[in-house]
Amino acid sequence: QGHEDVISGKAFTGEAGQYLTGFLETLGLTRKQIYLTNTVKCRPTKPSPRGRYNRYANRRPTAKEIASCGSWLEKEIALIKPRVIITLGSIPLWKILGKSPHMATYHGRPFAATQWGCAVFPLYHPAALIYDPKKKTLYDKDLEKLKGFLRDLKLLS
Repeated sequence: QGHEDVISGKAFTGEAGQYLTGFLETLGLTRKQIYLTNTVKCRPTKPSPRGRYNRYANRRPTAKEIASCGSWLEKEIALIKPRVIITLGSIPLWKILGKSPHMATYHGRPFAATQWGCAVFPLYHPAALIYDPKKKTLYDKDLEKLKGFLRDLKLLS
């Protein structure tokens, strides 16, 4: 979660959220048609060298923080019963795999999450495009793969 997410109480409301909205539009979807959640339910922070946002910056959650929030995520998944989980970045993928993944290995490659009886389609986090605009071409290719994958499952027309 970012600073703006905490203030709004909603996931993906900042710049990364604008990218996410664009990706959904590429798929012909809106936020109202999907369930969006965070793996870690709090905002892990560190002192900010630039003093932005009350002197705190986002940091990667620890394995302990991911595990601590894991039961909440598992309950959400059990209630929603998704056919597909689209992970955005390495943190949700870490929770599913039980280990810290290398995104270059997993992005754009669906696999079965047997613990939840659904498919998982990993994508880079939208914020990756903010920090590394060269990933945009790669992301666009992954979105095309995702679109085909969802069509094969009859989840998109």
